[in-house]
Amino acid sequence: MKYKFWIIGIIIMTLCTMLHPGHMREGQEAKAWGDIHGQDIMDNLFKRAGCRWIKTDISAWAAVDLGDISDEDLVGILVNVGNCLDLDIAPEIILCDYEKTGRINLQKNGKNGLKYDIIISGGRNTHMVINVENNGHFSASRTLMDQLEEYFHSIKASPLITATFTGNIQGKLTAEERASLVRDIIQGMNGKAIQIMEDDGLVSIAGYSPMIDTAPMDGINFQIASRYNEYVDKTYLWIGTPLITTEY
Repeated sequence: MKYKFWIIGIIIMTLCTMLHPGHMREGQEAKAWGDIHGQDIMDNLFKRAGCRWIKTDISAWAAVDLGDISDEDLVGILVNVGNCLDLDIAPEIILCDYEKTGRINLQKNGKNGLKYDIIISGGRNTHMVINVENNGHFSASRTLMDQLEEYFHSIKASPLITATFTGNIQGKLTAEERASLVRDIIQGMNGKAIQIMEDDGLVSIAGYSPMIDTAPMDGINFQIASRYNEYVDKTYLWIGTPLITTEY
């Protein structure tokens, strides 16, 4: 009897595979592309475009209700940020600036080679921003974004986290070539264009891709843009999730 059910199961699986090959291919593609914030995926995207991956910018922002925050509370916040991001922070020195301006703007080079910009401003309705920059091929962007999300959740805040990846190609691509380049990447991501802006200088397309795990904003979870810089004779490509948050 068990053997009979095993045979029936094999037949059903075979029929499903034959009847729904498109669905199977879609699943395989999603698994292959996976998380856009992983190194392999970004490598695939830039290689598909013929670009060199040159920079990664990650930003996390949240409004934090800290109440009537004391100096001791602020020291604790800075220590926790340092522990989370593996930064050496001297909170007592930073407090002097905070007492004068009511704002903290801390710029640090991390032990992992990353550049951090930490901004804390406001009283009861405190705004906290953590910007992270890496000039080069950064393989741990997803890990860092998870660390930032975990930190903000530890202080009962819901952060908006964005990532912008920058690449370039030596030489000039025409407006038509840049538009084709961007659309080809979107096709590779199984994406759908929602907002399109094209002129002689810039092409920018924002849309939605089920292969990107970033929560969408107004139905958009990616933006891809490209323009030519004549001063350095390079064509630049930006990929942002959910949007590009650097100058482009």
